Amino acid sequence: MKLLTTAAILMTMVMAMTTLEAQAPRWELVTEHAAFSPRDTAEDAVFLGKMWISNAYHAGGELVRDLWNSTDGVTWTKVLDNTPYDGYAEMAVFQGRLWAVKESVWNSADGVNWTKLLDKTRFGPRGYGELVVFKDELWQLGSGDDVWHSQDGVKWECAASGLPWGKRYGAAVAVYGGKLWLCGGAEDKPSDPPEKHYPQYTTHNDVWCSEDGVTWTLVTERARRRLERAKLFAAKGSGTVGAVAVDGRGRVAAATSTGGTANKRVGRVGDTPLLGCGTYADDRSGAVSCTGHGEAIMRVVLAKSCADRLAGGLEPFAAAASALAELDRIGGEGGLICADRLGRLGFAFNTERMARAWIDSAGREGAGFGRVD
Repeated sequence: MKLLTTAAILMTMVMAMTTLEAQAPRWELVTEHAAFSPRDTAEDAVFLGKMWISNAYHAGGELVRDLWNSTDGVTWTKVLDNTPYDGYAEMAVFQGRLWAVKESVWNSADGVNWTKLLDKTRFGPRGYGELVVFKDELWQLGSGDDVWHSQDGVKWECAASGLPWGKRYGAAVAVYGGKLWLCGGAEDKPSDPPEKHYPQYTTHNDVWCSEDGVTWTLVTERARRRLERAKLFAAKGSGTVGAVAVDGRGRVAAATSTGGTANKRVGRVGDTPLLGCGTYADDRSGAVSCTGHGEAIMRVVLAKSCADRLAGGLEPFAAAASALAELDRIGGEGGLICADRLGRLGFAFNTERMARAWIDSAGREGAGFGRVD
């Protein structure tokens, strides 16, 4: 009985393996020599029920400017011998038209007649980038450390710049699962250890994704650790510097310089330049300078909140603590220093530490870092 059972299990395994082999994808050589010339670096698209292949590099440094299409991959028809758009333009299908984007922007309703929409994009000519359609917009990325998008191909906006993957090119770009994906790519710097055929370049195998093109997540763990080390290094080298002062006549002043926010959205304005949020001064109340999470500080108008408490009669330490309670209420992190028109000083913070120092007209001075000093 035991022998029969074992034999039955083995038979089931063989049948399952045979079924999987039958279902495995198979590649079929459709044509060994297509009508178009031998080439690489061509661009492609699926448009009007046909496959399209545009431009190419040919041995000897020749740029081939033609455009072909096919319904079956076997028979190819030359649509244009000399395309009007920039050589190696990235191709995409958007709003029912075929688009070609490089330094200039063109589109066509049939692949034959092309219209130029823009002479020069804001991001300029890029080598080995990609053009994709994501959330009903055109997106350009994969060459450089920035990401651009447009609703009409004419007005381009930078969604993010200074992205942590660096100034690479030749990255694979895709839209999948409601996200933008960027995989691999190369940089113009020597590889360590040297790569066999291209020691002057560094190629990558990391993978990034984004739900909005602005905030990017590093999917691969090895590269994630490298990013964390970079963030730690950056954190040691930057931060907010703020100051408050009072003169002998009771006139006050405040100044704040921000260390910035890593991977911030292009066009973001933080709390520092917004009077009343990160910085505020009024001779009738006092001067305040803030540091911390800008979005939270802006929500509670932290500097003005502290100044109002000074104007209401609270001494500086009490005013700082009371204003900071508003930041605590919304889960924000940060701190502030303040001085009233009488020259009294105060500070408060809800982070692990906040470096500060002070000096008066008599030369008396002090400094602190943590909560107890």
